[in-house]
Amino acid sequence: METLTLNDGTVVNGHIIDNGDGRTIFVYLDGMTVVQGVTLFADPAKSRKVTAMNHGAEHVYEGYTELYHASHEYGNCNLTMRRGSDA
Repeated sequence: METLTLNDGTVVNGHIIDNGDGRTIFVYLDGMTVVQGVTLFADPAKSRKVTAMNHGAEHVYEGYTELYHASHEYGNCNLTMRRGSDA
């Protein structure tokens, strides 16, 4: 199972793909509506640090506090997050 732990300790099912440019990540939230995903990730106090557990490997994403895009597809919430100016 892939999980994301937000800075405040909230744990959700999903995964992150790093764009590779050091500024953008793509967040996929399993079984979550856009409203639920935006509510969580639009709050910089929650999105400032996200720890992704992917098949036993831990990846930490810090400073991605700007919600750039949100969509809903196949019952999941998809977000594009960018590094905030304070990162």
